[in-house]
Amino acid sequence: TVEWMFRLQQRGVIGHQKDLLELGPQDLLAEGGSLRRVVELYRPEEQPQAFMDRILDKGCYHSSSQRVLYALFGIEDYYSTDNGDPRADWIADLNFPIRGIGRKFSLITNFGTAEHIFNVAQVFATIDDLLADNGVVLHIVPSMGHPDHGFWNIHPTVFFDVARQNDYVIEDYSYLDGIT
Repeated sequence: TVEWMFRLQQRGVIGHQKDLLELGPQDLLAEGGSLRRVVELYRPEEQPQAFMDRILDKGCYHSSSQRVLYALFGIEDYYSTDNGDPRADWIADLNFPIRGIGRKFSLITNFGTAEHIFNVAQVFATIDDLLADNGVVLHIVPSMGHPDHGFWNIHPTVFFDVARQNDYVIEDYSYLDGIT
């Protein structure tokens, strides 16, 4: 995911956004050495050890590691929403429209949250409601398999149809098959 985001940044798809809403605060799940190598490759000026020191506490990722990671992409204002994660800035059930945020975001990530929401159509409606003009949404969701993971496998046609209905532009798309 991090390497993909760096490639998107190199292509100008992301990197100019200053604020982000993450659907469900995501845990950084990366072996420290691989994350360090990605930082060395894409951001050698970042001083990889200093970066690792900011996200690790005694070898474990600390709860604010998302903010540090997204700062590599120019994100100054990180926010998240979730129904039960105490790290979330807004506690909200994504089965229903979110009220009270009062703003829109230039970057929204759905890195494995939508498939856990029973009313998945509302998740896409919420993303559309909270996305700023010319904003970017990044999705990583299962589309097949994983029979005990969430409620849904979100098939590729969903993204193409949602894009067409909302006049979105699909800047990048990857479909990975056979991952267990």
